[in-house]
Amino acid sequence: MPPKVKEEIRLMMHDKNKAKTMKIVDIQEIRAQLHGTMGASDTHPIDKDDEDEDAEDENV
Repeated sequence: MPPKVKEEIRLMMHDKNKAKTMKIVDIQEIRAQLHGTMGASDTHPIDKDDEDEDAEDENV
C-alpha cells in the first residue's frame, strides 16, 4: 500500500476517533445539564421486572 494512502487512512481514523470522543463528551454534558430535571424518579433506573410486579399488585 502506498505511503500516501496509509497516511490518509491514518488521518481518517484519527478524525473518526476524535469525533467519537467529542460525541461522548457532548452526551456527558447533556446528561449533567438534565440531571435532576425530571423529578425524584429520574435518579432511579426503571426495572421492567418491578413494573410488572406493580401491575400484578394492582390486579389483586
